[in-house]
Amino acid sequence: MSFFYRGKTKDAPALPAWIMRLATTAALTLYPAGCVAHLYGSSLAGYGLMVGALIAFIVIAPSSMQRIVGEETKLLDEMELDLRRRAHAFAYQVFGALTLVGILYMGIASDATRIELWAPSTWDHWSALLWGAIIWSVVLPTAYLAWAGPAPVAEEE
Repeated sequence: MSFFYRGKTKDAPALPAWIMRLATTAALTLYPAGCVAHLYGSSLAGYGLMVGALIAFIVIAPSSMQRIVGEETKLLDEMELDLRRRAHAFAYQVFGALTLVGILYMGIASDATRIELWAPSTWDHWSALLWGAIIWSVVLPTAYLAWAGPAPVAEEE
């Protein structure tokens, strides 16, 4: 699902699980919250929350968990490949379910005669949905590893 690739990945830091849990949760929640705050008139708070999500992503990007999710398969060992497979399967299921719920919501919101719901009407709205989908597709597999995967093993020197 996500193919975020960086250069030298063998030196990826093994951050503590609580930092990765906090960063993935922040990235997945702050961006949508920022979009909603911006939509309902609080531009400064909305942009602040979106910047918070990007800062959380900056913490996630160089991590060993993100390396497992986004690395070329030939550079991963068998355990990392299994973790990657499980993380991508989980992310696919969650993303697919959210997509179906979103399509159902858009169908209901487009029927303006029965119920009045918000629907995207400008490029800014569609852009926010697009970037939210990108953030979620990249961060969901890493969030799975942070919350359900094994604790990172520190190498002995």
